[in-house]
Formats: sequence, C-alpha cells, structure tokens
Amino acid sequence: MMHWVEPERRLIWLERIKNQGIVTDFEMHVKTATGKELWAMANGIIIDYQGQTCVLSSQHDITERKEMEKSIRKSEEQYKLLFENAAESIVVIQDLKVVLSNEMATMLTGYTTEELGRIPFVNYIHPEDKNLVVENHKKRLKGEKVDRVYSYRIIKKSGAVRWVEMNSLKINWKGEIATFNLLSDITERKLAEDALKVSEEKYRLLFENAVEAILVIQDAEIKICNPVTAELTGYSVEELLKMRFTD
Repeated sequence: MMHWVEPERRLIWLERIKNQGIVTDFEMHVKTATGKELWAMANGIIIDYQGQTCVLSSQHDITERKEMEKSIRKSEEQYKLLFENAAESIVVIQDLKVVLSNEMATMLTGYTTEELGRIPFVNYIHPEDKNLVVENHKKRLKGEKVDRVYSYRIIKKSGAVRWVEMNSLKINWKGEIATFNLLSDITERKLAEDALKVSEEKYRLLFENAVEAILVIQDAEIKICNPVTAELTGYSVEELLKMRFTD
C-alpha cells in the first residue's frame, strides 16, 4: 500500500482525471506502509470495471531521478552563493563577449551586467595592453601554452585606469568553448611596486656614485659594496664579494 505524502496532491490527481479522462506524467510523492518515501511518475485513465467507473493507474519509480535533481539544485545553489558573494570579479568570456559576470565585476568596471554583456570585452582594456590580452585569450582557446595568471590595465566606465590580475582557464560553456576568469584589483599594489622601483633606482644611483666606500658586512662577509670600495682596496667588486672582511 502506498500513501500520499501530500494528500492535496491526490485530490488534484483525481480532479484532473475526472475532467480530462486521462492524465500522463503526473508526479506522485508517496510513502510505503513502512514509512519509506518514494517518488513515482503516474499515468491514469477512467475505465469501466465490473459495471463501475474506476481509475486505472500505472506508476514507475523515479525516486533516484528526483534525488539526483535535488542534489543538482543544492549544488547549483551553493555555487550561486559562492559566485554572487565572491571577493573577486568573475567573468565568463565567449566570442569576445562577457556572457556571465558577478556583482564584483560591475563594481570593478563600473558597467552594469547588461553593458558588460553587450560590449566586446576588449573595449574595457587599456589600448597598450589590448594586444596582450587578446593574444592570450586566443591562445588559451586553442589550447596553446600561455600564462594562466598575468596582469594588465582596464579602463572603467568613468575613465579611471585600474590594474587587474587575471587568473584564466578554458572551459565549456553551453556547448561552446569559453574562458572562466577571476580578476583582482591590484592597482594599489602596482603603485607601491612602482614607487619602490623609483626609490630603489634613486638609492642605487646614490650608492654607486658616492665619493666614499660603502660596504654591507654580515658574519664577516662582504654582502655588497660600491665601486669606490674597489678603488680604495685595489680588489674588484666581484673579488670583494667572495672575500671575508677580515682578509
């Protein structure tokens, strides 16, 4: 014996058969006398049986399919949650168009989701970096060896220039090849790196052109020295770096 988990569904089932005479592919959520819940796909038709109007019904078990659908929905919900709340911008690029993007992508670029999908993605890229990004994109689609992570500049809708670091891989999207891309705003890091390079260059010039000998000594070994040290000692810089200071 089977019992309806949702009794109101039984009433809907009977009402449809009464009105239509025949019902196909009607999902039943039922449980056995032992309490085990099952899903069944049912067909029903009104017949005359021993002088009485009856319903002839047949069912086949679709519990496994329903459980699979439930698992898929749960998985989709989890990935949707991760996608929408990711700290990085996520974009799927196909045929040079952004076919999927999250909220962080709109914040990064300043464009709405609709605008991102309407305009070729190369339009957001700084002119000096456009060839690099396009070539890498094409090579990735062809399966050629290319850096998975690299950086370039984008131009926001406001006109502001930002540096991004992109982590990209080839995927299949709705039956066609595409790229899945994670983008992080690294503008502040790039500015700090540029400032450090300028600082390093400035102090390198001071170090190499100083009128006094400058040495860095650690554990009695010469770790670094400037040209004046070589003039003062008569040893070349290369020789000094192989020597102990006490020598």
